[in-house]
Amino acid sequence: MRSLLKVTKTKMVLLALVVLLIIARAILPSIILSRLNTYLATFSPVYSIHVGDLDLGFLTFSYSFQNLEAHYKKDGHKFFDVKNIRVQLSLRELLHARILTNVRVDEGKFVLTKALLKGSKEPEAHPKESAKKASDKLFPVRIAVVEIHNSSFDFADFIQQDPQLRWRVTDIEAKAFNINPLPANPYTSFDVRGKFLGDSTFKLAGKAKRLETPLAWKVDAEMKNFDLVVANPMLLADLPLTFTRGKLDLYSEVKSQKGELSGYVKPFFKDVAILNKNEHYKGVKHFLYEIAGAFANFLLKNKDKVTATKIAFHEQGGHIKIDTGDAVKTAIQNGFSKPLTPGTDDSVPFL
Repeated sequence: MRSLLKVTKTKMVLLALVVLLIIARAILPSIILSRLNTYLATFSPVYSIHVGDLDLGFLTFSYSFQNLEAHYKKDGHKFFDVKNIRVQLSLRELLHARILTNVRVDEGKFVLTKALLKGSKEPEAHPKESAKKASDKLFPVRIAVVEIHNSSFDFADFIQQDPQLRWRVTDIEAKAFNINPLPANPYTSFDVRGKFLGDSTFKLAGKAKRLETPLAWKVDAEMKNFDLVVANPMLLADLPLTFTRGKLDLYSEVKSQKGELSGYVKPFFKDVAILNKNEHYKGVKHFLYEIAGAFANFLLKNKDKVTATKIAFHEQGGHIKIDTGDAVKTAIQNGFSKPLTPGTDDSVPFL
């Protein structure tokens, strides 16, 4: 009889726990969401964030945000929204006695505008501090891995600007590992892939030393099959140059170490023609662009050849210095005697 009572009490306790979990599952999200949105509406004098919905997964040790939006308070424009962010306890890190989470972002859209950049420089803005406050509230447990899927990034003059006149990166797939490194494993690595202005593919791969001050990092970049004609609407806003045809492949290695930037860019042009005969030029500056364009046409007139060069640069005294002489020499050698090899050279060491 006593054993039967013990079994009955055990079942009742378990049942009570299940009921409590169900009640908590039903009530807690709305309470947490309300407090969270109250904080995110006031955490910054320049920006505000709003979360549409919150879901708690007790059994999966996870939670997720749906329909998160960020707004610029001055004019109310939305510069970031994401369909879903899922935060889950990293079981792999738990095996190493570290409590960290994995974060997955789906269908994020970020639009950077000149107004937003200007607002970020206002005395009261403090964008880094604001970003840390928002991050600490949304992700109270430190992060091990970040994944981004099916997302996009736009740069626009203003928020209402036609998407066809924006610099656009779409179909972004990205991963970053070891976000919170240890001295024994100091490198945070990342990989980003997507499409630039339509069908041009790009990828970035790199690593960073987040424990160093200032932050040290290196990036290898590659962009292929970029249609230069597609860029005309954006280029004409600043430069009196028009591409009538042409493709571009681009390779680069860049690093920042001890606060100094260095690296190179290798552009490969094929079948390029610059300048529309109907283009109008005003002033000396535009006249110089016309000369540059005519010279470029001269170099690129043989469409069966690929015109390429390597442009090395480094930071000196707070200014970027470019070795133009070597870039011209390399371009001439590429056309006549020593063709450049597509791809990165692995010539920018990072320790």
